[in-house]
Amino acid sequence: MRNEPRNFAYIVVFGTIWGLVEIGLGSLLHALNIPLKGSILTALTAGVALTGRIFAPQRGSLLQMGLIAAFLKIFSFGGSIALPLLGIMEEALILEGTLIVGGITLPAYIAAGGLAVLWTPVHFLFVNGILITGKFHLYYDLLLRMLSGITGLGRERAALLFLLLALFLFLVGALAGVLAWYLGRDVKRSALP
Repeated sequence: MRNEPRNFAYIVVFGTIWGLVEIGLGSLLHALNIPLKGSILTALTAGVALTGRIFAPQRGSLLQMGLIAAFLKIFSFGGSIALPLLGIMEEALILEGTLIVGGITLPAYIAAGGLAVLWTPVHFLFVNGILITGKFHLYYDLLLRMLSGITGLGRERAALLFLLLALFLFLVGALAGVLAWYLGRDVKRSALP
């Protein structure tokens, strides 16, 4: 996976932006305790990374951007570092894998953004509920209470709540993918020779 100097510069720039968004906005969202903060952050960082992929089109560039973002995340203040690093690399793998399968196309960008954002509650349940505490039911119940409170639907409609959440998260990520596709192509076309 050899990078030309220009592509390498783009990887560094977009990986750095990704990392700074993780540090700055991630800390702010965490401090404000906003619901679905991980999904919001993932939508934004997926948009940054996918935009960067237009500028550095070679295979593996998203993984390299993710490594740079994860490295920068090490220097953020407070809280756990290992779990966000894992989340960043999961996001990079989902984005890269989706584009490997779908190519550099608008539908693949839509799918990549959607799948990355859709993964965030799975990451939350898996990491916190299984790896850290071994109390999956507590985190499942927390997510279910939050969804019930947001939608006004009763907890007995768990399947519907999770289906609505999945649809919403996928659409948010898909929107990030669409914006990255058009923004990246327009900027590259107008700004670069």
